[in-house]
Amino acid sequence: MVAIRASRFAKFLEAFSQFSEEVLLEPEDEWLTVRAIDGTHTVAAFGKLKLEESLYDKFGLNLRHALRFLKRIQGEVQLSIEGTKLVIEGHGFSLKIDTIDPASFKLYSEPNFKFDLDAEVEIALLADVLKKLKRVDVIEFIADRNNGLRLEAVTETSKFSQWLGTPTLYGQVQEVRVRFGTHFLSQVIRALEILSRPPNATFTTIELKTNYPGRFILTDEDLRFRAYIAPRVD
Repeated sequence: MVAIRASRFAKFLEAFSQFSEEVLLEPEDEWLTVRAIDGTHTVAAFGKLKLEESLYDKFGLNLRHALRFLKRIQGEVQLSIEGTKLVIEGHGFSLKIDTIDPASFKLYSEPNFKFDLDAEVEIALLADVLKKLKRVDVIEFIADRNNGLRLEAVTETSKFSQWLGTPTLYGQVQEVRVRFGTHFLSQVIRALEILSRPPNATFTTIELKTNYPGRFILTDEDLRFRAYIAPRVD
């Protein structure tokens, strides 16, 4: 059996539920890895959660079904796999959740891009901006060496601009521009909000390249999360 805080495990799964209803969880030493891709193949997310010891079986989960139970549990629980069931045991209870055959999942690899910039941006700032722009279809990230990284969008009545910080631009790159669909960007920011844990993990590393997928990273002592968003190219 493997010990873990139920709330941490639930938040980990909830983040991936923003992109897919079913995911495959795979043990990797003392980490539990997961990947998810949305139905349009616009967003792909990869992550791993550190466990106190290894699980030995990979298993699929219906996230909506699993979260219905996990969100009600407080404190530390023990995880184990018994046949086709994920067993969750805590103080005074034992819960068995149906798993999904791992063979039913199509595996895909994480993209490998060389980005032109990275920047540390506060997750709360991004979440606040996305709430203001929820009626906008497309948001553009723009960065150059003079003006830093900013997020821009055209609303029905005006042009919106929000400065996000000072990025690091690599090599001879002078400017980076990339546009994303607001709906998909909101999914990623919501996942980051769920996983952020003040005061340690409240920033995301954004990596961009003109007209390439963007990568959003969150790193905590027990968690790694990376989400890729395909660009909006009209």
